[in-house]
Amino acid sequence: FETRNLLHEKACQHRVCKAVELMIVDALLKDEAKKEKMKTAVMDAVMGHGEIGGYLKLTDSVLQELEAEGSKIRDRIYNRDLYKFVEEFEKDKDDSEDNEQFVYHSFSLDYGKNNDPLNGVWLYKKSTDKRFPAETTKDAAAPAKRMVYKYSRK
Repeated sequence: FETRNLLHEKACQHRVCKAVELMIVDALLKDEAKKEKMKTAVMDAVMGHGEIGGYLKLTDSVLQELEAEGSKIRDRIYNRDLYKFVEEFEKDKDDSEDNEQFVYHSFSLDYGKNNDPLNGVWLYKKSTDKRFPAETTKDAAAPAKRMVYKYSRK
């Protein structure tokens, strides 16, 4: 559980990965034609209308087909001119300015459940038939960390 949590925290939620992800979303939203195509494909798949074909056709080539404002953001990604990381803070803090200059990414990190996942694991000794609970660390029982990354679009 610790390895999974560490991998998720250090790789999946890495600030640079999230900056690129947010830029891709912004680029797709800026291109009206792609926005409608994606919205239709994703909604069909999510709503279970049986039309998953459009969703399956969404590939990385969607970025190559961007026009106007979306292509400017795509070019920024290719040139590594990413959104600048401003700060990381706990979700309890209310710093969500309603401003086009900033974009926010919120997430939570835990060990997979709201409680210690090792509570449900029982171990056995070969010499006896008795079972005993697995030892846990105090980190595993800690509540989920709810974090927010703040980025500047400039």
